[in-house]
Amino acid sequence: MIGELLFFLVLGIVGLEAVDEVERKVKQPNIVMMVADDLGWADMPWHDSLAIAPTLTGLADSGIILERHYVSPICSPTRSALMTGKHPIRMGLNHGTINAGEPFGVGVEEKLISNYMKDLGYATHQLGK
Repeated sequence: MIGELLFFLVLGIVGLEAVDEVERKVKQPNIVMMVADDLGWADMPWHDSLAIAPTLTGLADSGIILERHYVSPICSPTRSALMTGKHPIRMGLNHGTINAGEPFGVGVEEKLISNYMKDLGYATHQLGK
């Protein structure tokens, strides 16, 4: 009898934790970050552009557009700053790009935005260069 009661008590606690986890994940907004090289202000449909991009327009209409930020004119410093939250000069990435096969880049000791998002319960995925 005590064994059965203990079993149901543990089952109930595990069940409550699972429900709490599901509720926490449901309340979190989806976050999609896109970085595009050489994209001009007028290249986006929501800036009275001639471009037709219904999927991007739909995402923009239902989300938040962050577009008043300064970036480096080349990709590696911009991407390292976005991924780490640190100015590229702090990582030695403020000049030039990182080419394939080069023995340097963002240090493995750096905590990236994906690590912070995972700490908050998000599933993360990155694609691109």
